[in-house]
Amino acid sequence: SQVGRKGKPLVYDLTISNSDNPLCPPSVITVSNFGRLPQGWKATVSEENFSLAPGQSKALKMTVSAAPGARAGSYSFTAKASRGVFFTNFAQITFVIR
Repeated sequence: SQVGRKGKPLVYDLTISNSDNPLCPPSVITVSNFGRLPQGWKATVSEENFSLAPGQSKALKMTVSAAPGARAGSYSFTAKASRGVFFTNFAQITFVIR
């Protein structure tokens, strides 16, 4: 989690790894915000779609902006990395406004 201010973005580091068997072909990965952000909030990922070979990792940044009228508190949401329909991983992200 990170502590921020309403209306100001926070940047979260994400690392996506492909742990497939080395004999497998590269995978097309899609990264997104999963679920609903509070009204007026925005989340963007530095790169949403990319190919990743087995054994490779990729560092990404997810930028989250709280709505200007957001109240103090702790807000959680989920980042999702998926490969097709059957292989999906999630990361919980928390944005704290004081």
